[in-house]
Amino acid sequence: MNYSRLGFDIVIVVVIGTVIAVTAVDLFMTFRRKQPVGYYVNEFVIAYPWFGTVLAFIVGALVAHFFLNILDH
Repeated sequence: MNYSRLGFDIVIVVVIGTVIAVTAVDLFMTFRRKQPVGYYVNEFVIAYPWFGTVLAFIVGALVAHFFLNILDH
């Protein structure tokens, strides 16, 4: 398979950027003595369990698709 180098780089930047952004917000909230990001995610999933389930399946499918299609067959 012919993968786009630019597309792969964009995915890596978005994933790492998202992790760094969430970490920065979590650190900021900790310094301000507020609830961490995980608390708000947990509250949202408790309020909307079906949305959380569907989102977990979508993220799982994307991760599986990424790791199962790295090698050429």
